[in-house]
Amino acid sequence: MFSSQLFVLSILLFTIPIAFTAPNPPQGGGQSITLTRRPPTRRSVDNWGAWAKAQREAHVAKYGASSRKRDQGTNLIANQGVDGSYFGSLAIGTPPKSFYVILDTGSSDLWVTSVDCNSKNCTDGITTYNPASSLTYENRSQPFNVTYGIGGVSGYTYSDVVQMAGFGVDNQTFGAVTQPSEGLETAPPSGLIGLAWQSLAKTKALPFWQTLASQGAWTNPVMAFHLTRFKNVSDARPLEPGGSFTMGFVNSSLYTGEIDYQNLVGTPRHWTLPLTQLTVNGNNVSLPSGDESRAAIDTGTTLVVGPHDVLQDLYAQIPGSHPGSGDFEDFWIYPCDTQVKAELTFGGRSWPIDPVDFQHMDLGSNACVGAFFGMHINGNVPRWIIGDTFLKNVYSVYRYDPPSVGFATLSTTAVSMNGQDGPPPSATIGIHTNVTSGALGSSFGPLVAACGVVIGAMMLHVKQDATRLTSRSSHADHSSLMAIAAVRQSVSISGSNSRTFEPLCVDPTKEPLNYLPPRRARYKMLYSSSCALSVLLCSLPIAFAAPEPSQGGGQSITLVRRPQTRRSVEEWGGWAKAQREALEAKYGISPSRKRGISGTNLMVNQNSDESYFGSLAVGTPPKAFYVVLDTGSSDLWVASALSDTTYDPSSSSTSQNLSQPFLAGYGSGAVAGYTYSDAVQMSGFSIKNQTFGAATQYTEGLVKSPVSGLLGLGWQNIATTKAPPFWQALASQDAWKDPVMAFQLTRFLNDSSARTLEPGGSFTMGSVNSSLYTGNIDYQNLVNTTGYWTLSLSKLTVNGKSVSLPSGSASWAAIDTGTTLVAGPTKVLQKLYSQIPGSQAGTGDWQNFWLYPCNTSVNVMMTFGGKSWPVSPGDFKLAQIGSNACVGALFAIDTGSGPPSWIVGGTFLKNVYSVFRYSPPSVGFATLSSTALSMNGVDGPLPTATIGSVDRDAATTTIFSNGALRSPGLSFSLKFIVACGMVVGATML
Repeated sequence: MFSSQLFVLSILLFTIPIAFTAPNPPQGGGQSITLTRRPPTRRSVDNWGAWAKAQREAHVAKYGASSRKRDQGTNLIANQGVDGSYFGSLAIGTPPKSFYVILDTGSSDLWVTSVDCNSKNCTDGITTYNPASSLTYENRSQPFNVTYGIGGVSGYTYSDVVQMAGFGVDNQTFGAVTQPSEGLETAPPSGLIGLAWQSLAKTKALPFWQTLASQGAWTNPVMAFHLTRFKNVSDARPLEPGGSFTMGFVNSSLYTGEIDYQNLVGTPRHWTLPLTQLTVNGNNVSLPSGDESRAAIDTGTTLVVGPHDVLQDLYAQIPGSHPGSGDFEDFWIYPCDTQVKAELTFGGRSWPIDPVDFQHMDLGSNACVGAFFGMHINGNVPRWIIGDTFLKNVYSVYRYDPPSVGFATLSTTAVSMNGQDGPPPSATIGIHTNVTSGALGSSFGPLVAACGVVIGAMMLHVKQDATRLTSRSSHADHSSLMAIAAVRQSVSISGSNSRTFEPLCVDPTKEPLNYLPPRRARYKMLYSSSCALSVLLCSLPIAFAAPEPSQGGGQSITLVRRPQTRRSVEEWGGWAKAQREALEAKYGISPSRKRGISGTNLMVNQNSDESYFGSLAVGTPPKAFYVVLDTGSSDLWVASALSDTTYDPSSSSTSQNLSQPFLAGYGSGAVAGYTYSDAVQMSGFSIKNQTFGAATQYTEGLVKSPVSGLLGLGWQNIATTKAPPFWQALASQDAWKDPVMAFQLTRFLNDSSARTLEPGGSFTMGSVNSSLYTGNIDYQNLVNTTGYWTLSLSKLTVNGKSVSLPSGSASWAAIDTGTTLVAGPTKVLQKLYSQIPGSQAGTGDWQNFWLYPCNTSVNVMMTFGGKSWPVSPGDFKLAQIGSNACVGALFAIDTGSGPPSWIVGGTFLKNVYSVFRYSPPSVGFATLSSTALSMNGVDGPLPTATIGSVDRDAATTTIFSNGALRSPGLSFSLKFIVACGMVVGATML
């Protein structure tokens, strides 16, 4: 049997060269043939030019080079879902297989659905990738995972030949998706090609377009889009012609005038431009400066996304508009009979948005939803996302070098394609002619197939004892795999993206390659002989074939537009919500948070404004604790002993002993114990491994029942544990809707009927409560990064008279909710009290305080930045200790060079709505509303230490502690609780 196989192979082997050689002339009897010299043709200059071009192209073809170093190609696209998305086609593998893919300049990964996708979410009609069917695939053995908000995709990473619009990359990295989220794929598209920059790619691989551009494969280093509009066509089909996507050139028939290029801002990641002006119906909408107005140009996004406050101003210019609610939260609704004309300006040129595109959906009863919606974006992400609502109105060009985006006015030819039915383009494979690294010539296809057949026959009986090769081998006969293995080894692929294969002809009793099955020793000679013959056989076509001439010109592929489904109001609401969540995930904005939930923690007022506390929960299962809320320190600690409520690490399944001592000083006392990490929850937010102190000892009176801990809300660099504070971990991970915390504190001071515990107001994370303040919040940036919430006190008055302040850091003030009073430099307070007739410095226990006549109404104003804020006479009067002797709530302390010179506590903060902002780091104040003021002195039920429902999980991995040690010096968070107790005691004598 073996000899007969060799005989057949030898016949085939020696006949193949005959097919590839030129015919031999008859030999005859030794005939002599004279050579003739042909004189050169007399040519004109033009003819010489044509001759030179022909010579150049002939030599290029003969020696296998590309006929043109740079080239261009068009991909006709489809419009799907009435301008819902646009997709084109590409091909993967050898032989190539076509796929429809969404074209997305807002991401950078390429992925297609894998044949191994058994999920119900792999819908019928989706084309799948089978690596076993490609001669040129390579398993990268890496997981692939990308999230898009409305869902995610996961699978494995491969490399293979990828072709598009006549261009090819021989070993492009991409994801083969085995698990897509429900609804993420809607046939016919079965994948997505990211057209942003490498730095965004989850695979870290060069995107297909960037490989081509960086290697000079294009005539011009550009990509360009023309997108059609079918939005206003009532009978639009699910798939319509979508326009075109070109690589390597711009199509001058689709635009008029010049292309206006604007350079990208920052390091290229997204295609990011500065939005310099925004108008609606001719009225200018104010834009913030710098990074706050950067915009990502994104063909993979349907609408336009911008900052909430800017869009509030925009829709305020549209009569009858109002914010949406429920599923339409972050959208705005306006009268359908109002024509809205918006214009966006990049650089110095403005570009209009057709009113048809601005009117995104009609809910009926003259209520339409605008195509601009709001999103709170933080971190290194553009604040604006400019999608197809805008891009349908321009010809857009994405330039590799210099990195820039250009817009041009659409031509009449382009505009005439809007709403025009026609056959959607098919997913054509095209000719892999413009190759960044060499590939198999198309003439070898029949021979490759012949090799597979021959090798398959040779290995037929070997197959009977073989094990399956890989997880992909179930899709192909083992003999076919052997054929593929042999051919892959025989093909030499060169170029900058060349792949190197390991030798195939090896000891078959071993398993050096992942696609070779184990063999028994008795097959060794047969396998080795077959291998050698197969490699020689399949290399002959390469040796005997003429060089492939490059075809040039690129392939024309059209975009397809997928029309929007006709939806009910409820369906539109679900769609709107999905759009919002999709962009949150795509741009790295936390999708876990729930919008519209304020994250409010109701507080308790203890001992007539002495301190304010809220509640949180620690551990699994969670256990609730009352904790003082303190913006003047940064550690979290709860009692592990000496309290009615204690933390027991053995009762929590998620507790971890960090084996570090815990020690924190607060001036009026100290706390000591050990450091743990555990799940901590508050106001619906959670950190799974928050570092905190479990206190085994603390100074008597430091906290009073029912309080059994303290939550520091200052910055990490004053945390004694060096760990990120709970609030900062949430804010830094974009877990909040807005990067803010806010306080409204109630007043029960000098209320003779006040109970020990009264309602204390509210503490919110991630938003502000607009019902508790009026007017605007006046933000002032922090003056340094010492770890405190430090502002510059710019002016101080008492009863209308100014008190001189020192300049610079001598007038810096820490805004501290954990301090009861206001502390300042001795010299300044001496001047202040000198403006109050009859006042005098205190002595003994009242040292550093001042006494003044109780029948004097004292009005103090403190100015931060340009706005002044009052301290009410009721708050200035701390206590009455005699018939007409009252103690002022501003007292003296000289902090030296450590903490800020002023400590501004509850005496001031009860008079304002205070907001502590993470980014940019700042503190804001606003005037209290009548609703907030009506809560002062009003008895009511106390909030309980509730555990709450954790809706927003901001940390699923370890939060590393990398802060600095707390600065030496006094901490004022609770220093004067004891002093106030003394005052109250003296008053009661």
